[in-house]
Amino acid sequence: MKIFKDLFIKHNNLNESNFYILYSNNTCLSGVIEIVPGSDGGHVENSIIKEPTIEGRYTLRDNSIDLQLQDGEWISWKKITDDLYQENDREIIRLTDYNLTEAFLITHQNQIQKKIEAVQPGYTVLDTGLETENIFVANWFLGNTCSYSCSYCPSYLNDGSIPWTDLEILKNFIDTLFEKKAGQKIVIEFTGGEVTLYKDYGALCSYIKSKGGVISMITNGSRTMDWWRKNVQHFDVIAFSYHTEFADRAKYLELADFLKDKVDLNCNIMTPPGKLDFCQELGEDIRKLGIYTVNLMPLIEDLEGELLPGYTQLELDEIDQFNSTTSAEPIVNKTKVINKRSDLSKVYPDGKRQKVSPPLLVSSKENTWWGWNCLSGVTQIAINANGDIFRGWCMVGGKIGNIGNPNLKLPDDPVLCNKELCHCHFDFYSKKEIV
Repeated sequence: MKIFKDLFIKHNNLNESNFYILYSNNTCLSGVIEIVPGSDGGHVENSIIKEPTIEGRYTLRDNSIDLQLQDGEWISWKKITDDLYQENDREIIRLTDYNLTEAFLITHQNQIQKKIEAVQPGYTVLDTGLETENIFVANWFLGNTCSYSCSYCPSYLNDGSIPWTDLEILKNFIDTLFEKKAGQKIVIEFTGGEVTLYKDYGALCSYIKSKGGVISMITNGSRTMDWWRKNVQHFDVIAFSYHTEFADRAKYLELADFLKDKVDLNCNIMTPPGKLDFCQELGEDIRKLGIYTVNLMPLIEDLEGELLPGYTQLELDEIDQFNSTTSAEPIVNKTKVINKRSDLSKVYPDGKRQKVSPPLLVSSKENTWWGWNCLSGVTQIAINANGDIFRGWCMVGGKIGNIGNPNLKLPDDPVLCNKELCHCHFDFYSKKEIV
């Protein structure tokens, strides 16, 4: 059963309507939905979706959605509410169904029932240490300026199109977050882009540390050794990524050796199809430095959806084998509370627990929890480069607010997952439980 990312229906009449399926990578399909009325002539009990045949692209804007099918002209749908759009005075109904039980056609008060079943993988809880250890994590996409432009990375993550935010705005949000989450251990995870390129990055991290926060970051390590010597005291946890298209192998090993006894260091080697031998050899050389938190990372196409095409099953099996021998204990254990956050276990109905990792879940294609309750937004949030706040990078539940709002309200309740695949490793760490 195909699970739609967003389903829009252009309502023409009671019996049949055009529909558009909008996917998270800005592509779409168009087709026809046949609506079958109920016995009372108004209530819709069933709908038949005919095979989509026309492909296109769309652009989501603040006040509209613009869509183009194949070589046709752009259609602009004016946003009325989050669930209602208009085009030439015709209503477009958004059927993103966060409750996963029913959606409503607002026009003519017709209702479409969507029959769904939650994913049933055998275990009933994907557990993490966030809730039990009273940790709150903000994963912050600080900017999209990057020193690399990897072929598997979408341009919006590295083209520098979004200016860096003023330091004072960032510090004001830090004040708000620490006030609202008083009593919890606050972890700020910075990502990008390449966050170390932000001119005020050191000052921002210093401010967070002064409030008792823990700083984690993802970096490609492309700054000079002098920069790292000057700034390393700000950081607690570093996920150090190796990208085969741009990284310098000798420099990577030199920096890893420098960082290993100063921070909790996790070395992640991006492993494209056909590069397994090189990446395995690099991983073993990292381990020879005494660093055992090393993972080979299978890549997801455009960072969303399926694995990058071209992997053989042998490659995926060897990636799993390499990752299964990674130690859970870094050389430096400055932040045991963070290690608890990295505990990820399947919990079965009989209470049995099985440790897993995000790379293993991706390579085995188990990264799906559609229909489950998820604590994203309760134990962690995601912040984009514009300062908009979401429960996670899946964006299930919609926008929560913006860092510029001092009256920000964060969620207290879990949300039901309506995504076919969980794309981001950060989102994996929100506790998930089958309903």
